[in-house]
Amino acid sequence: EGDNLALFQKFNPEGGIPWVSYGGTHATSGATVDANAFEGKTYDQIIAGISDPKSDIGKTVLPAINMLSAQICAQTDNQPANVCKSSGVVNASVLLKR
Repeated sequence: EGDNLALFQKFNPEGGIPWVSYGGTHATSGATVDANAFEGKTYDQIIAGISDPKSDIGKTVLPAINMLSAQICAQTDNQPANVCKSSGVVNASVLLKR
C-alpha cells in the first residue's frame, strides 16, 4: 500500500478521479474527454463520430485514445503491434514524458 500511496501522491496530488498509473512512469487523473462532446448524441452517432477523425467527436476522443494507447504500449513493449505502431499512437508516444 505504501508504494501505491507514494505513486498517488506523486502523480495525483490534486486527488482527481479517475486516476490511472501506467507502470509507475506515467499517469492520468480526471476525465480525459469532455463529456459535453456526447451530449444529445445517440450511441450510433457516438460510434460513428469516434470512427471519423474529422468529426467533432473524433477530434475530441481520438487524441485521448491515442495517448492512453501510447501509455499502455510503453508498458507492453509495443504490443499489440497493430495498435502500438498505428500513426496516432506513434505520434502520441512522442508526447510522453520520459
